[in-house]
Amino acid sequence: PGGGVGGVVSAPIVHWLRELGSGVGGFHQSVLVSVPAGVGVGALVGAVQAVVDRHDALRLRLEVSGDGGWGLVVGEVGSVSAGGCVRRVDVSGGDGGVLSELVRVEADAARERLDPEGGVMVQVVWFDAGAGRSGRLLLVVHHLVVDGVSWRVILPDLEAAWRAVVVGEVPVLEPVGTSYRAWAGLLPGLAEGRVGELGLWEGVLSGGDVLLSSRVLDPVVDVAGSSCSVSVEVPAGVTSALLTWVPGVFRAGVEEVLLAALGVAVSRWREGRGVGGGDLLVDLEGHGREQLVEGLDLSRTVGWFTSRYPVRLDVDGVGVVGAVKRVKEVLRGLPDRGVGFGLLRYLHPVAGGVLAGLPEPQVGFNYLGRFAAQGGDWSPVGEAGGVGGGVDPSMRMPHALEVNALTLDGVDGSVLSAVWAWPGGLFGEGEVEGLARAWVEVLESLVVVAGEPGAGGLTPSDVGLVEVTQGEIEVLESAYPGLVDVLPLSPLQEGLHFH
Repeated sequence: PGGGVGGVVSAPIVHWLRELGSGVGGFHQSVLVSVPAGVGVGALVGAVQAVVDRHDALRLRLEVSGDGGWGLVVGEVGSVSAGGCVRRVDVSGGDGGVLSELVRVEADAARERLDPEGGVMVQVVWFDAGAGRSGRLLLVVHHLVVDGVSWRVILPDLEAAWRAVVVGEVPVLEPVGTSYRAWAGLLPGLAEGRVGELGLWEGVLSGGDVLLSSRVLDPVVDVAGSSCSVSVEVPAGVTSALLTWVPGVFRAGVEEVLLAALGVAVSRWREGRGVGGGDLLVDLEGHGREQLVEGLDLSRTVGWFTSRYPVRLDVDGVGVVGAVKRVKEVLRGLPDRGVGFGLLRYLHPVAGGVLAGLPEPQVGFNYLGRFAAQGGDWSPVGEAGGVGGGVDPSMRMPHALEVNALTLDGVDGSVLSAVWAWPGGLFGEGEVEGLARAWVEVLESLVVVAGEPGAGGLTPSDVGLVEVTQGEIEVLESAYPGLVDVLPLSPLQEGLHFH
């Protein structure tokens, strides 16, 4: 108790944000949920207070020194008053269009009210639809204190706290295991133990890749206020396949499949523009909650744990099936899902200097996962697209192309969508739209191919008891259709083979 209060070591992702420069005050994530009619400002304030008191990171304050250095401090329980975080907006006389516009306006206003240096990390807006009609609740939280996984903790806790308050009870939320502060305090020591990975990350970044856009990023010109974006959706039938049986055919994860499709789409897009092939360097986001130390329990810890690490995709000239296999092996060859890169880049003085001098990826990719949007109370609503977010217009864009994908589970099925964002002026008219559509088409073709007899197959990471190449596996598969594993000989079998 109390271990989560006090000064907090800055995690690698916090250092990454600091390096972007000014304009980070409004960098946030947001979610819009349905709430019961007449949820009440008083009950909401009580519920938000319980959640902020339970989760230390929501009481973080950013301290900026005169030389631009950052420090993080978690305030005591009760140091943040929820009364200043909750706002009511009357939408009882409006229709869906009016509500959507009000949500947009209020989201911008809530972002502007965020003040990390003042400890204002949370804003909640209740859209009161009147008696007998479900309202909406917009939660806008600064990204310094929340990530995609955190919402799976915050939303159930907020509902539980509200239900307790409305019946006159004091909310009692489940305890948190490892505090965000305790986790962050372990990171500098863990960075020292990752020095052996430096050669791996140097190899990934060395050489860069072919320029995607018409020019390189300009930190002065290419800010969020000048950005463009396009959204694409994958049909529900294709989405369902991609989330269920297609990854199983390749013994892969959903993220590996989506990333492989991105590599193929970019490769074909480059060919169409006459840019030439080559590898694609991608800045990949992970949840960052790997079990790096025995005894960590981050299952109910709210905070910004996100890890960023580069991956090099070599899928030029291969089909979509071959791309899935290659990408799968690349990702599974990285220790602990790449968390070592951030530790070395930002928390190790020697390795950090080496990695800082290497080329950076032009493309950022993040798959946020699946979110329920079933229309029930306290769950995200489909009209908001699940978990979203935004930045200050003056914030520098870190990549020439940012792809943020998520799946929203609704009453009519699951829909995978992705927002493709880029600084204006980097690409020609319709170029990114064409690339985004190509990504969807690659995913559609993958579902078709995966459904054919004999599709899929093993990769080296699937046969961990022996060392074999992909080519050797394919020779075995051709000789033994339906191959499920490759085993080493037992000692007695070795003897028999010798004789």
